[in-house]
Amino acid sequence: MAKESKTIIFIICVVFIALAGWLASGCFSYRRAVAAAGGFPFQVGLVNAVIVPCVLTPIGECVGHPLCAGVPGACAAYSGVSGTPAGGMGSQILLRNDVIARIGLVSGASYIGGGTSPLFMHYSASIGGVSLTVSERVNSAINFIIAGFEGE
Repeated sequence: MAKESKTIIFIICVVFIALAGWLASGCFSYRRAVAAAGGFPFQVGLVNAVIVPCVLTPIGECVGHPLCAGVPGACAAYSGVSGTPAGGMGSQILLRNDVIARIGLVSGASYIGGGTSPLFMHYSASIGGVSLTVSERVNSAINFIIAGFEGE
């Protein structure tokens, strides 16, 4: 009986370590993006981010955030991000909505990015993205397990 309990404990430890590594990969991608952002001439670090979508008015002006005027042809695809400076060269940037969704940036989260200007951010990272990545992985694992039980 003692050998069986040692085997079970070993299997649980291996599963726990594998799960921790699987979840930690989101943290490593965040660290890589932060390191890459440091190589650009314009760097921004924000805490308590506020996301303001750019809106096209009926007369053709792009409003919502002060930087929205910089993208009049693609207004609806961008949002202005402001926040409390935590390093870098400014407190306002303009990001595409798909980038905001991909990095998991939400209002109140932190943002780190690098680019050539506030309108052209080439690397972006958010702590919200790490938590979003972890939650997406946990949810997909749970859904996989549930689907496995339902299929039986």
